[in-house]
Amino acid sequence: MLHHQLLCLVYIQGYYCNGSASEPDPDYGLCPEGYYCIEGSATPEPCPSGTFSNTSGNVELNDCRACTPGRYCAGNALTAPTDDCDRGYYCPAGQDTAAPEEFNCTIGHFCVRGSPDPTPCPSGEYQDEVGSWACKDCSPGYYCDANEAATYYGVASHGVVMPTICPEGSYCPSRTEYATEYLCPYGYYSNRTQLDSEDDCQACPGGTFCDDLGEHLIFIITNWASPWRP
Repeated sequence: MLHHQLLCLVYIQGYYCNGSASEPDPDYGLCPEGYYCIEGSATPEPCPSGTFSNTSGNVELNDCRACTPGRYCAGNALTAPTDDCDRGYYCPAGQDTAAPEEFNCTIGHFCVRGSPDPTPCPSGEYQDEVGSWACKDCSPGYYCDANEAATYYGVASHGVVMPTICPEGSYCPSRTEYATEYLCPYGYYSNRTQLDSEDDCQACPGGTFCDDLGEHLIFIITNWASPWRP
């Protein structure tokens, strides 16, 4: 009995001692997957929730791997992640639930099932609510420019949170991506904002001309041309 106790005291890392061992590293004592065994372990220690291990012979807690980004690990002693993260949420490494409240999908982004990070809404779309798995189409009379949004928030990539009113000289049908995507044609102008159709652009009246796309001023025909806003 004393011999067995001494063996437990000098037990090799990655193995556990059940009190009846006759050698420090018996085959049956190899620390199994989902567990770790420090030196002198009487029983294997389970990898905690939020982690997993698909290898045997682990010797410390750090040998348990943080749950894979986009997935969650619910419960102890897992040998693989439980499943994908729920849509409307994102899961950085080490999550133990499918819908972590602190990682609700953020505004300007969407999170499909299994998202490791929020995905920015593309230009032409926006999202003004948290916890969404799809973006909304930019409304007629507005544009949604993801590049402008990223500049506004001072980051490399960010989706639109609120659409921007279509400027003078342009018109913006649904899903317009930037301010000058649709310009009033030659011979037409607009000094109004929030247009949603080319039909809303006005023809330049007699005695004036509009010589460029996207005009919001018209020019009176004289010996010299002067801009005129009706």
